[in-house]
Amino acid sequence: MILHSQIVGSGRPVVILHGFLGMGDNWRSLALSMAEAGFQVHLVDQRNHGRSFHHPEFNYELLTQDFKA
Repeated sequence: MILHSQIVGSGRPVVILHGFLGMGDNWRSLALSMAEAGFQVHLVDQRNHGRSFHHPEFNYELLTQDFKA
């Protein structure tokens, strides 16, 4: 499963995962502030959300496996 992500800034990496029905763009303003503070922020769209791949199989275990891969 290929997940869409955006990377903002450089420095120590931080990953932000959205909640149910969200997408990484929901956290963009926070990511920009964190980037100004010296972090590299990864905004990830999870399976079936935002610009990530949409697949008929969907459950929390699969979301976890997608991210671990």
